[in-house]
Amino acid sequence: MTKPIRIEQTTELLTPAQKQFNTLLKKIKTAKKTLADWQEVPLVQQQKSAVITPLFDELHEHQAAMARALDALYSNKLFKKRECEKIAYLICDLTMQLIEVEGYEDFKALYNQYSEIDFDSEKADMQAASTELMKSMLEMQFGKTIEEELNTPEKVAEFITSMMREEALKIKQGKQTTKQSAKQLAQAEKAQAEEVNVSKSIQAVYRQLVGVLHPDREQDPVERERKTELMQRITVAYKKKDLLQLLELQMSVEHIDQNSINLIADDRLKHFNKVLKDQLVEIEMEVHDMKVRYGQRLHDMPSFASVTPKRVIASFDVDIKEVRQTIAAIKQDSRVFADPRKTKAWLKEYDIPAGSDMFGDFF
Repeated sequence: MTKPIRIEQTTELLTPAQKQFNTLLKKIKTAKKTLADWQEVPLVQQQKSAVITPLFDELHEHQAAMARALDALYSNKLFKKRECEKIAYLICDLTMQLIEVEGYEDFKALYNQYSEIDFDSEKADMQAASTELMKSMLEMQFGKTIEEELNTPEKVAEFITSMMREEALKIKQGKQTTKQSAKQLAQAEKAQAEEVNVSKSIQAVYRQLVGVLHPDREQDPVERERKTELMQRITVAYKKKDLLQLLELQMSVEHIDQNSINLIADDRLKHFNKVLKDQLVEIEMEVHDMKVRYGQRLHDMPSFASVTPKRVIASFDVDIKEVRQTIAAIKQDSRVFADPRKTKAWLKEYDIPAGSDMFGDFF
């Protein structure tokens, strides 16, 4: 296993650039570990989807059967006006959930039969109200007028991610929104020149590795294959400006040793530290994007900071448990609705909930 990259103190105290180099490497390693944990989430979600998708198929079949059964019961003279209102509500609630599911579009006619407002009009009104409310909240949060159409959860998430990335980058990179003075312009020019030096520094590391590992210069087939794999990793790291990965590769092939790391000159370290700072910001932004993407499903979390891969993954199992419980409940109710007298007794105890969604939000 390759020894972690860091500058070790020998006889003299570490310089500020050396200390910063070590600190940045440590932070990047921690951030990479966090990002790797988040990158597991989509894979787990895919695995859990293989479990929950057939459960949803089963649930939709039961919902459709129940909606048809309630439709048949509605005209039964055994039920009084209030009981019929409850049946109508249940039909609308069930069919609303089914209409946008592939294969159940024809339930829109059943919904419209029992609803005071047709499905398309009601959906448009609800969407418009929801969009306006969301826009108002986001305009207050970010202090700007929103021109974008935020009419889907995905667009809302995309907008929030964009704004938060923009704000975070301004803070981390010290961007100024006011008119630049002559001094600031000079600093900007200096920063551009520094950026060129930074690119040259990381390019130098890349070229050194290529010179040592280029597979075309290798005669042994096994060694050529090994070098080809290493070159692929080097190329990916260089494109990402992943200096830490490039240095670790240098050490793994014994192109540099600990003494070489200890003796990196301060002027070169300053360039390296700039690369590492930018890399850290990019990793943190990726982690932030994952938090925004998956944090929306954790409605009961007390704060954004509480959104972790572990909690998100646990929520997938909660979804599976809840849909199974819903299936069990709808099966039990279906047995009741098979008998009009049992249905009448059931309806007597049932109250129409105010603005509730019977089955909640899942995947």
